[in-house]
Formats: sequence, C-alpha cells, structure tokens
Amino acid sequence: SSNRGVQQSLMPVELKTGHVQNPQQLHLAQLSLYTLMLRARHGTASRGSRLEVIGKSDIGDRTSNSDEQESGAANGGMLLYLNHEAFLARHVKPMLNEAKTLIGQRNSVVCDLMKASRPRGIKIQYEDDDSNNDTAIKRKFKITVDSPPPSDLPPILPSINTCERCYKNRECMMYSSTDAQHLRSSALSSVNVLASTHKKLIDHFTGHLRDEDFEYFRTWDRLIDLEKHASSIEVAKSWLFDSAERESKDGKCIGGLVMDVASFSASLYDGGNKLENNENIILRFHRSRNYSLQTPLLSLSFEPSSYVIISTDGTSFTSQTQWKERFSRRKRIRHKMHLLRATVDRVMENCIDVIVARKEISLIKRLFHSGASNEVFLPKVDFVNGEEVLFRLDKDESYNGAGLLLQNLVNFFTLDIPPFSAESYGQTPAKMKSLTSGSQSSSRRRRMNRFIVQLSPKPRFRRVSEETLFSSPSFLHGIPGCTMDTLERDFNLLNSDQKNAVLKVVSAEDFALIQGLPGTGKTATIAFLTRLLVALGKRVLLTSYTH
Repeated sequence: SSNRGVQQSLMPVELKTGHVQNPQQLHLAQLSLYTLMLRARHGTASRGSRLEVIGKSDIGDRTSNSDEQESGAANGGMLLYLNHEAFLARHVKPMLNEAKTLIGQRNSVVCDLMKASRPRGIKIQYEDDDSNNDTAIKRKFKITVDSPPPSDLPPILPSINTCERCYKNRECMMYSSTDAQHLRSSALSSVNVLASTHKKLIDHFTGHLRDEDFEYFRTWDRLIDLEKHASSIEVAKSWLFDSAERESKDGKCIGGLVMDVASFSASLYDGGNKLENNENIILRFHRSRNYSLQTPLLSLSFEPSSYVIISTDGTSFTSQTQWKERFSRRKRIRHKMHLLRATVDRVMENCIDVIVARKEISLIKRLFHSGASNEVFLPKVDFVNGEEVLFRLDKDESYNGAGLLLQNLVNFFTLDIPPFSAESYGQTPAKMKSLTSGSQSSSRRRRMNRFIVQLSPKPRFRRVSEETLFSSPSFLHGIPGCTMDTLERDFNLLNSDQKNAVLKVVSAEDFALIQGLPGTGKTATIAFLTRLLVALGKRVLLTSYTH
C-alpha cells in the first residue's frame, strides 16, 4: 500500500456464543466459505496492503482521507467464541485443499438441486415431420404423464441424533415417508433401513397419514415443481430476446431505461448525510430519448407490487459480440442479466419507480465505479466513457413463492403435530390429542383435510330460501351496496343459475364449489356473495390465483 494512507480490506467475522469454546471443523469450514465468497464478490486484497487497527477517535480522519480505498477482501477471517466467562479468537485462512473440498461440496449441493428441479414423471416423444421445409425442421411431440414418482432428493442422513435436532426434520420426514411409501414394493431394503433408523421421527410426524395422503402430497408436490420449472424457463428465455421485441410482443418488458441519478442519491443522502436506517430505497427509471420504442409505460403489463428483474439492456448474444467489437483498455459496460430483483412501487407515463434492498445497491454501483463501495454517484452516471448505460425491467412471474407453496403443502398434513421431543414421542393417542389440539381450528382443519384428500364425507347444507335470505338485519349500516334492500334488488337481477349458486353458498356448512364456463357470470356471483356474506356478519377472505 501507499504511505499516504491505509488500504482497507474486508474480513469476515463469525461469532459463536456457546459454552463450548473449542474450535470445530464445521465452524472453520463455515468461515472459510464466507472468506471465499467475499473474495469472489469483492476481489482479493493486494499482497502489499497493510492492515492497521484504528480506534474510534481515528474514524473521522480515516473516512475523510481521499487517498484511502477499499482494495478487496482479505485472504482470511476471524472465528470468535464469546460468552460470559471468556473469549477465544482464531484466525482462519482457507488452504488450497480446504478450498477444493468446499467447492466439491458446493458442486454436490448444486447437482442435488438440479436433480430435484427436473420435471419428473413426464415423457416427451419426438418424431420428425415429413413436410418439405428447407428453412427449419418441424418436430411433433407427444407428452405422456405418468403417476408422480418420488422426489429426486439426496439420501437421508444415517444419524438419527442429527435428524432429531434438525430444524427441518418435519419437512424431511414428510418427503422421506412419501418416497418410502411409493417405493415399498420395489425397494424394501431402503425402506426397512429408513424405518429402523428413523422410526421415532417417522411415526411422530407422519404416523397418522394414510396411503391416499401420501399420494395427494406426491401429486401436488410434482405440480408445484412443474409450474416452477415452466416459470423459470420463461425468465431465462427473456434474456434471449431483444427488449424492444419482448415489449412489443407481450408488454412484460420495459427496455431503454436510464436510471434517475438524482432520485437515487436523494434516497441515500439527505443534505450530505448518509441515511442508514432505511432498509429499502426507491430507484426511478425513465425512457431514453434514443430508444426505438416510446410506448407509454402505463399501457404495459406492470402494476404496483409486481416483481421485476433489473438487467442491463442487452441479450446474451449482444453481450458477447459488443464486447469483442468494442474491446479496449477503457471501462466498458458488459451486459449483465439479473442484477437484482425489485418490486414496482409506482408506474407513470414515462418513468417507473421500483423498490430495491439497500444492501444490493452495490451490484449496480460496480457498473460505474471501481473504487470504494461508499463512493457517491456522479451526475453523469448514465454514461461510461461516452457509452450510454441502459437498463431493462423484465416482469418476474415466477417469483410466486414456490417455496411457500411447498411449505404450505407440508403444513397441510403436519401442522397439528408439535415439534419432536422426548415428551411428545411414545405418548398415548389421548396424550397426543391434547398436544395437537391447542388451536380451536384443529378439528375443523382435520375435517377439511378429509374433504380435500379423501373426498368424504359429503358436505353438509342447511335449508335456506329466497324468502328468508334477506330477512336478517344487516351488520353494516351506511355502507353503499351492503344494505339488505340493495342486496335484495341486486339478487333479483341475477339469472336462475346465479341465484341457485348464491343459495347453495349461503346454506353450506362445510364448503361449496361454483363451476361454470367462461362468461357465465361466476365473477359477478362472487362479487355479490362477498357483499351478502359481509352484510350477514361473516368473515370473508377473497383471494385469486390468476387475477
């Protein structure tokens, strides 16, 4: 480093606050992984840099020195054990063989994730088309959907003690029991090993389930995976098309955007003082005057709360060709897909505001600066060596929480089961019932589970007539559209099928389904039912998957 200042480096610190202060291999590997991730993201500090310990009194001088800059991440980290008795600090520097081992473990995890994400139970058979076509070969295909096979997950850990203390043993036992039930006829040995080593956990979390429960779980687990796979393909394919082409096609892309530097700096700084309390900031993008399309943004498929992906405006093809054609010693913008995710805050005629996490702003800063991470944006940040930096926003419809859907699927069968412990295992059915009946909705939820999975018993309905439907006083006074007189008038405007659907829903004690072809008035019926049920003092949760 230079004698004019101190060249700082980033160093990871892992804090452990337990009674045992003996360094463990797991903790050392964890810190080594953090060190490698920092070096991969921020680069490695130069060998000539010197590290100095600076006290609080020197912080002001350090931050005001213009010669100081961050040079990257250090080649090691600190493992700190701290409790009320003593502390132990140890410097950890990953060696070459350790780095290879960690990378090998990382590759194994990635392979397992790739296997688990592949569509399963689906066969696609292609056949060549006999039509004469010189430009392209058209291929017909046939899709065959088999019964849902087990999830392609890594084998369960053989250590029962580790699984008992795992915070994900509920989910793991659910998947393991489902796969074991499916493979019981063809893989008796693996099933017996699983049942003998993890019998306590299996019986605790899934002992109350039947074969039809496992079949239902396996079916919907595959459906969620298929939907996630199809959505992720659409996100990846968007990078293959020019932003103007995709915007004109479906309106799910906005290209040719320039970041409003003034609004960005205002969200980070207030009168020169850095704002640290805000976890999220708002970025504003507006159309570049040089862009080929000037479509009003309000006419596109973007609305508040939509998820978007921010990228530089290019494709995987232009990223390669432009770099080769414009290669020079000057800093150039290489197109990067998926800089960060954001949420739409507001859409206007020619600009759009998105909400991003403050901690991810450094990913955009690196496009324009190579210096310290706390460097303030300059007024002409939208140009780098004369080249205009354009962004694109792609609507991310795959960000629908597939993990949340899978977690809800597990909870659907095991939500009433308490966490595993010595007190809960081996108890009598009466004792287990007392452990799982803490919620008032437990019995109703178990009854609904039987309705959904086993399709039995039949739903119950009470007698309700049109004459008595509007005789009860309304619980809502002064709210337009929710008075009994207004509801009775609107009810008479419905057709006979819609009236029968309303009476069926009001008389249901368990559930009711409304089915109909497009255009038959299902939405109008649901809107009327919402007002009627609220007027009758019922709680209404209105949700939709596609609207």
